[in-house]
Amino acid sequence: MIKKILLYSILFSINIFAFDLGFGEIKIPDFKSENNSSTIKDNNISETFELKYKQEHYLEAAKIAASEETIIGNLNSAISYKNAKDYNHSNNIFDISEEDFKKDDTKNIFTSFIDTVGSVVLNDSFTSYPRKIYEGIMVNTYKGINFIYLDDNSNARVEFNRALDRQRRAKEYFEAEVAEYKKEQETKKEEFNKKQKDAKQKADIDSIANNKKTVSAIDKEYSNLFQFKAYPDFVNPFASYMAGLYFLKDGDYAKATDLFKEVYGMETSNIYVKEDLKLALKASKGLGGLGNKRYAWVIIEDGLAIKKIEKSIKLPLFIVTDKAMYSELALPNLEENIAGSKTYFVSSYQKKHKALLLSDMDKIIKTEFKKRFDMIKMKAITSTIAKTYFQTFLQEKAGALGMFTGAIYQSTTTGADLRMWTTLPKRFMLARVEIKNKPIKIYGDDKLLLSIPIKKNQNMIIFIKKSTPNTKVINETIYF
Repeated sequence: MIKKILLYSILFSINIFAFDLGFGEIKIPDFKSENNSSTIKDNNISETFELKYKQEHYLEAAKIAASEETIIGNLNSAISYKNAKDYNHSNNIFDISEEDFKKDDTKNIFTSFIDTVGSVVLNDSFTSYPRKIYEGIMVNTYKGINFIYLDDNSNARVEFNRALDRQRRAKEYFEAEVAEYKKEQETKKEEFNKKQKDAKQKADIDSIANNKKTVSAIDKEYSNLFQFKAYPDFVNPFASYMAGLYFLKDGDYAKATDLFKEVYGMETSNIYVKEDLKLALKASKGLGGLGNKRYAWVIIEDGLAIKKIEKSIKLPLFIVTDKAMYSELALPNLEENIAGSKTYFVSSYQKKHKALLLSDMDKIIKTEFKKRFDMIKMKAITSTIAKTYFQTFLQEKAGALGMFTGAIYQSTTTGADLRMWTTLPKRFMLARVEIKNKPIKIYGDDKLLLSIPIKKNQNMIIFIKKSTPNTKVINETIYF
């Protein structure tokens, strides 16, 4: 409540300034409406959720996360219910998340205007949460897996097909998002730069963004982060593989073949995917399904995905204005979490088979972050310039005290948007072994994690999750 009062006071006090910059009068937004994941809400909810999640009290964590009434809260809640094996409730919360995604896709002009103003006069974390392509793909994939657990094959097929459709449309969706952003930014940039020229200010947005000192400071922070080989066109190999495995299980061998082929093209060192491809191809040619052999597929969700951290970059005042006390840029960066285990092995008798990388979730998140980074950067620079000039505006109105007030305002409201889905895994690993007459044993860093009993003449899909080195393993087994 205190934060909300403070924000409303700030918005009221800078109405004149925003109007002078060409944004018009700022209307006070309803920060609890639709899918807004504003930082107005007290951080106590997310902190309590993280504590309960780390303590493995998943049902409590799920309820706490859902009480945020945000996209991120719902996504974390759905995963927590899934961890607690409440698959119906998990899918119900995922359904709410999908509805929020649809609202984001069709948000109205007023919401877009509020987001633009909020981004400039405050920061990106006060705008509607910009959902990520990988999030939608993972929502449908997880729903498909939940339906498999619930023995609901028809709905599982629907969800896997939706995940694949999201992947097919991802590039088109992103290009449309970029086009809309560029159109909006060009209009605002022209208005903003004209105001600065009329006010005889020192520089416009582009000249500051392209200044050697600005570029050098940003490159220094991000040069190593962006050096990786991305998967093509937003495709997540895990989503494609899970769909392929479902279709193999369901007897749709042609579709399974196509999907395993796609996955193997992205992870060519994974011999298990190669063997699955051979198996599906053979079956699609009418040479028998799985034959007389029985197999156990072990799919491992390891670690927690990469997280966002804030990086502050001080801008030399002379490239913005010589009439301000302070100018700083705040950008999100990415920091990796540690793996649950460094290595995993699976055995069905005596020989241990090493689990291999199926999908690098960190890389998928980095890919989308990299593609959006120019948009994030330009919004942050625009916001920084506006706040820095706000200091000079207040100085003209109230002298040194006004400039000092403006510097405090900039320092208080400058921040990066660190919101993200925090309960995704770091990576997905895969092993496949032929079933003998012994339990399937799974090892993490040479320590026995699980021993799963077999059933006569039954194949198995074993899902395990190990989020940190110290958390217990969550597992579920499907026999078919």
